[in-house]
Parts: sequence; C-alpha cells; structure tokens
Amino acid sequence: MRARKPSLLQKNFYPLRCQNLHQLTWLSLLRLLGRLMDTFQASASGEPAYWYGERALTGLLAAAAWKMKRGGSLEEFLSLRRHGRKNSSGRGDAWVFVGNHWYTVEAKVKWPRSTSSKAILKAVSDGIGEAKAQLSSLDSAYKRGTTKAAVCYIVPELEVGVGDRPPSANQARESFLKVRDELDASNVVLASYWHQGKLPRHRDRKEGKTFMYPGVIVVVTWWSRVHMM
Repeated sequence: MRARKPSLLQKNFYPLRCQNLHQLTWLSLLRLLGRLMDTFQASASGEPAYWYGERALTGLLAAAAWKMKRGGSLEEFLSLRRHGRKNSSGRGDAWVFVGNHWYTVEAKVKWPRSTSSKAILKAVSDGIGEAKAQLSSLDSAYKRGTTKAAVCYIVPELEVGVGDRPPSANQARESFLKVRDELDASNVVLASYWHQGKLPRHRDRKEGKTFMYPGVIVVVTWWSRVHMM
C-alpha cells in the first residue's frame, strides 16, 4: 500500500461531534477543502491556496462538494439583487448541494493584522455581517428552498520585522480554541489550516512593509431565512 503523503497544513476542525445534519455536512466539506488545499500546495511549488483569496478558496470549496456522495455545486451564478424597490444584476458566490439539501452561499475574506482572538473575532463578525447582507439582498427566486450559508475566510496578514516569527503550532491551536469558544453554536462550523513550511510573503510598496500569511481560519454559519435589522 502506498504511504499517504504528510499534510502540508496543520488542521483543526470544530465541532468534532456534530449536533445536526448541517454541521455534519459542512464539517465534511471543510475536511475535503483541507485535502484539496494540500493537493494544490504539493503541486504548486509549495504555495498555499489561501494566499490567492476569496475566489480561489470558494472554488476549492465548490470542488469539495463534488467529492461528497450525491454532492455538487455551481460557483458564481448570475442573479438579481433587491435594494428597496430597485433591482440590480448581481452574482451569488455558489450553490452547494449534498443529497437533496441545497445551500446558497455568500463568502467573504478578511485580512486581519493579528492572530489574536480579538482581531480574528472582529474579522469574523465583519465578514459574516457582509455576507448576510448580500444573502438578504439576493432575490428570493435564487435562494428559494435552500439554506442560506455565510462563509468567512480569515487570512492573518502579519507584518514581518527583524526577528519576527510566525505563530507556533501551539499558538495557532490556542488561537483557534479561543475563537471556537466564542462562536460555539449549533449553526456554526469552524476549521483552521496553518502552513507548516516557508510562509508566503508579500512586499507592499505603498506601505513600505513586508507581510507574511501563516494560514486561514474558515467560519461557516447558516439560516433557514435571512433577515437584516
């Protein structure tokens, strides 16, 4: 038997014991997402997929759905959005289905400048809020009969200074656990994927700073109906 290649990403998932079918579905999807990110990284000179942002990650999430039993997806579909009495053309990020259950997905990526739980939770709140607003504005014809799901990708963007090091495996896990404790709910699933090799770096000429990107935390939450206050 061929030995399985070691993962290039340190992964954490929550919850481990699912309370309902939605959690079981999304936990399975996020596990498959981790495998696809490993596959990409192994075949792309070591670069992690999360480095490429929202569309790249949502594309892999949509691909993960096709690997589920009786699963599939359609990424970035044309749609209408309602703004009061006015309509405008728009795009939904994805439809995902597993079995007979469909999800209408809106995704956002956030780039906090810290891996502290406070910074990550602020980014999650902002990202989920924006995704929820877009789900609310989507014309009902494009989400009828589906569960509405907001996906937030949190990619910490850390400034590189002399002697700076990325978060250790223990620090990354500790941060994930703090976020988990704050977001623990029956309609939430979380995963984190931390890079175990040389981190990608980017020199921002406008800011005159170099940043490194240690990993991504993914938060998914869902509703049967979406209302904005």
